[in-house]
Amino acid sequence: MINIFKKINFLPGIILIIIFITPALIAQRVAQGILRLINNLFSYFDYMGISGGYAGKFYELLIVEGLGSAVYCGGMLLFPMYLNKRFFKKFEINWLPGIILVFLFFGLASLYALYLLFFKALGKVDWIDTVSYIVSYIAYTAGFLVVIFYSLQYSETNNKYVKKIIDKFK
Repeated sequence: MINIFKKINFLPGIILIIIFITPALIAQRVAQGILRLINNLFSYFDYMGISGGYAGKFYELLIVEGLGSAVYCGGMLLFPMYLNKRFFKKFEINWLPGIILVFLFFGLASLYALYLLFFKALGKVDWIDTVSYIVSYIAYTAGFLVVIFYSLQYSETNNKYVKKIIDKFK
């Protein structure tokens, strides 16, 4: 019976990730609102002299989308991992299938955004919208990939392929 529980120890991780989808989405919306408010506060003082132009718009997209997707992915992955390590130390969960599930969740959304850019919007919108779409795509993708990488480190998985990937980026 113990062997069965050791083989399905990934299920609680996936269930926790599914449970934390909605709170993580709410945290993303709150973080994006706070980041936009901070950006508006900084643009009021305009210490860089670029807040009213295109560079300010692209900078806001980069920060808001990147950190927003990082908060969303972190709320789905890192918060349940932290709760498990902090309060349920004896409960061993294999987080690798959950990390793969979250990677597919964000990766498919990112690929769909790329599909929309190349096959639906490219050539039909002006260059400012195209550049802003590309900047938001890069920020979204970088935001969730950074959190996936840190969650792979935090999960302390024993998979040899994951360890090779982590060692390459250290």
